[in-house]
Amino acid sequence: MNFLRSAFISLFLLILVLLSLYAGLQLWRNMSPWMSWLGLLLAATAPLIYLAIQRFSTKRIEAIQPIGFSAVCGLGVAITMAANWKHGNATGIVHILAGACLIGWLVYLKWCKK
Repeated sequence: MNFLRSAFISLFLLILVLLSLYAGLQLWRNMSPWMSWLGLLLAATAPLIYLAIQRFSTKRIEAIQPIGFSAVCGLGVAITMAANWKHGNATGIVHILAGACLIGWLVYLKWCKK
């Protein structure tokens, strides 16, 4: 069971890093619609920042609450869905990627954060 958790966390971290870099690159290149890339960047970066703080912080892990990071991740999904509603097929599957980040984050909180 511990191997499965560590494999999930490693894969989840890799996906978050790749999606954050991809969204940041698309924003830097001024790809349109920029709202969808901003939402993906928020959805992928919020859990990544929490995991980095949890790993490198000297505070106790229980002192760092994930609720604000969950809200920012959910806001990113909402932004990508609003961009998809406004621009239609121009956004591609960005809202699905942001939703996958949110689902992975909630799985992490429920399964790995005991």
